[in-house]
Amino acid sequence: KSAALQVKHELFSDSKISLMGTNIQQVQKDCATYLSKHPGQKIDDSKFVSSPAYKEISERAKLRRVFRAVRSEKIDEKILPVLGRICFESKCTIRFSDSMLEGTNDIVLEGSWKALSIAEHLLCAVASLPAPVP
Repeated sequence: KSAALQVKHELFSDSKISLMGTNIQQVQKDCATYLSKHPGQKIDDSKFVSSPAYKEISERAKLRRVFRAVRSEKIDEKILPVLGRICFESKCTIRFSDSMLEGTNDIVLEGSWKALSIAEHLLCAVASLPAPVP
């Protein structure tokens, strides 16, 4: 085996694995106890979801795909008329940037994997684009 395969991170040492297993079991027990004491109660995560920390994490977790060198005419004729609807349906941020080739633009998609998938599918269907690159 190569040396790189033999090296283990300290988190995955035998002592840490058993400690993680113990912690996971304790969290599972705590959750089960809470749920048994509060049957049918929904957990309100709205404070967490609206917190600055959550927003920061979600911003960093965005994925990105790029349709490279799309002809400007195709963007003007096929994509711009339906851009608002695609953004609304997919919840994806779509930006345009100058491409290396004259007369073309890159289309940049940013969002969750689900948003990217929906936007990518709709853009490919509307403008017959090849698959984007990460």
